[in-house]
Amino acid sequence: MAALALQCVFVLCFLNGVIAKDWSYHTKDSWPMEFPLHCAGRQQSPISIITRETTMAWWTIFTPFKFTDYLTVPTSMTAVNNHHTLSVTAAYKTKPRIRGGGLSGSYEFLNNVVADGRL
Repeated sequence: MAALALQCVFVLCFLNGVIAKDWSYHTKDSWPMEFPLHCAGRQQSPISIITRETTMAWWTIFTPFKFTDYLTVPTSMTAVNNHHTLSVTAAYKTKPRIRGGGLSGSYEFLNNVVADGRL
């Protein structure tokens, strides 16, 4: 019985990926009709931030970010366009890194993903 339930879960997860609604920015005017739970409300981007009503947050005490080797030219680059996002991965002799700003350590650049709807 447990195996049948597990198989049903896998089938439902697979079907969700297969029949998921496709979207693009070319049809953004129809989003409220296509996605009424997510795009027909009034609490959407862009968000209006009223600075006089904001307060200082705990995270403002962090040190500034420190970027290292961000001017390094990649030895090679690969771009993948899946028509929803553009992912660019680069190979470096010395990878760009970032630390500070409340990060727990030093992090290396992995890739860059862009989604602007015109891909």
